[in-house]
Amino acid sequence: MTSPHASGTTAAIRTIYRSIRKGYRSWKQAAGYFDGDGTVILVIRQNVIVFYLNWVDTSKAQIEQLLVFLRARGVSTGKVYAYPHQKAFTLAVSRIESVRLVAKRLLPFVFKKWNELRILLDYYSDQITGNEAIERINAEVSSGSRSGYLHNANLPLVRSKGKHTAHMIAGRKAWSKVKRRTDSSCISS
Repeated sequence: MTSPHASGTTAAIRTIYRSIRKGYRSWKQAAGYFDGDGTVILVIRQNVIVFYLNWVDTSKAQIEQLLVFLRARGVSTGKVYAYPHQKAFTLAVSRIESVRLVAKRLLPFVFKKWNELRILLDYYSDQITGNEAIERINAEVSSGSRSGYLHNANLPLVRSKGKHTAHMIAGRKAWSKVKRRTDSSCISS
């Protein structure tokens, strides 16, 4: 006689096995998915550009298979999120080390998103300035290769220098607040 839990356990193992068997097994597969349903998102911050990689799909199972594939390869990802009021799910890679790793692995196999990934990698490796990255992304939008809007910002530095400048500015602002507090407490005493 078998335990009542045995059949449930066997079924769970079969489900996991089927999921793994159907899941992504190569960067070529992940690249094909990215070329179709992925995007390079850029956010302009003070003195730097931050890039994210994002996938959107109506199939939660497909996004979850990608999540398993990426995490098994050491990629830090967010959770799978559902868009409110839509039957669509999204998965993002946002940590710089993981964005760079995924972009490097996808680059040899993508077609449509090759330029965008190249721009991201060039910027993150200090080969181009923020202005050059924005100019190249805008060229992708203007040519119709990328959807979205044209970006307008003045980021004349490479990423590492822009990041350093942003930290210096933040430090000065924090010091100004401390100084104002100490100055005002001296006045009130």
